[in-house]
Amino acid sequence: MFNLNSEISRRQFMARQAKSLLGVSALSAGSSSLFAQTPTIPAKAKSVIYLFMKGGMSHIDTFDLKLDNKKVQGPVNGIKTSVTGLKITDKLPKLAKHMNKFAQIRSMHHTQGNHEPGTYYMYTGYELDPGVIVHPAIGAWVSKGANKLNDNLPSYVRAGSLAGHPANGFFEVQYAPLPISKPSDGLQNSKLPKDVSMEKFQKGLDLASQLDQKFLANYNSKQVRAYGDLYGEAIAMMSSKDLDAFDIKKEPKNIKELYGKNPFSQGCLLARKLVQKGVRFVEVDLGGWDTHTDNHKGVASKCGTLDAGLSALMTDLENQGLLDSTLVVLATEFGRTPFIDEYAGRSHNPLAYTCMMAGAGINGGAIYGKSDKDGKNTVENPVSSRDFNSTIAWALGVDYSKYESAFTGAQKFSIAGKDTGKKGKPLKVLFS
Repeated sequence: MFNLNSEISRRQFMARQAKSLLGVSALSAGSSSLFAQTPTIPAKAKSVIYLFMKGGMSHIDTFDLKLDNKKVQGPVNGIKTSVTGLKITDKLPKLAKHMNKFAQIRSMHHTQGNHEPGTYYMYTGYELDPGVIVHPAIGAWVSKGANKLNDNLPSYVRAGSLAGHPANGFFEVQYAPLPISKPSDGLQNSKLPKDVSMEKFQKGLDLASQLDQKFLANYNSKQVRAYGDLYGEAIAMMSSKDLDAFDIKKEPKNIKELYGKNPFSQGCLLARKLVQKGVRFVEVDLGGWDTHTDNHKGVASKCGTLDAGLSALMTDLENQGLLDSTLVVLATEFGRTPFIDEYAGRSHNPLAYTCMMAGAGINGGAIYGKSDKDGKNTVENPVSSRDFNSTIAWALGVDYSKYESAFTGAQKFSIAGKDTGKKGKPLKVLFS
């Protein structure tokens, strides 16, 4: 386990990397100039699989255990992992074997203590202000800022509904996620009816195009053109052989057995198929983490689902040779409070919580940031959602500081922040 919270530990990590990768016999961990002068290796992520633990996953009961503080920890046992000295909850035994691939960020924090604003803040980096402006989610920023890898497929797909999701925000609709309501059913309504030939369909399109000419002449805005572009992309996708990427039923038996049949696991399988075909950003939700009552029972149940799906995804990505080019992100809107209430539950805590990243050059086994002994507050290297989203963008080569606005003359926004105020910065130290 590498603690990235001090300059010394970072230099020690670089020393080990240099020794193992470059054949250097020894490097001085005491030289402060060494770390600063060591060139960083740019991450080469092509895609992101973004797993969102909806409801507020308890960091204390999963990854940031407080085993020396029994009053806070309660009936939770730690289990050894593939990282020396690192323990996570024993309710994640399969994932424990993959922790050498993950970097933990234990100092996530913000001030949004309710679900909707907290989720919005994680996805966008901005506070929810209903009726004013809707900011784009990080997936939409990636969709707009990164070149397409597959012209026949969308850049941004979401396994789940768009209810309450910022989606493309003030961006054109072409950057919105394509929602897949049920991963096992794949993409619906993507094929022509049996009684409609492609020739007949094309004639209908030509007629519709003629009827649209007058409208387009009067309302030739970028939003209107975006709908036209989206329509064209949908038509192209209908005839593409890459549509099979949405059909998890065609996977080999051993792969389907690896993932199992729960919706989250099947969403993870769909995500792997999509990034394999060049989709840039895929989101999968696992809800039910809002453990106000019977916290430990609820967390144990959710951990069982997470353990099965995420461990299968990590195994599959590695076996398919995709882990080095795919950034796997585990996020949530906030953590939970330290002390158990009269309902055996934990309440919302946005002041300290844990998110994780793996793949795409991430230093596996690293720990960044720290919460206090109770897990209530961040005490080292605080990380905002803007830092977090800037890290995702940086890993993909997307300009996290590029400004966009809803219309000419409006305030400008970027992944890193507004054109005024403090900016987020990517956590480059997480990458080798």
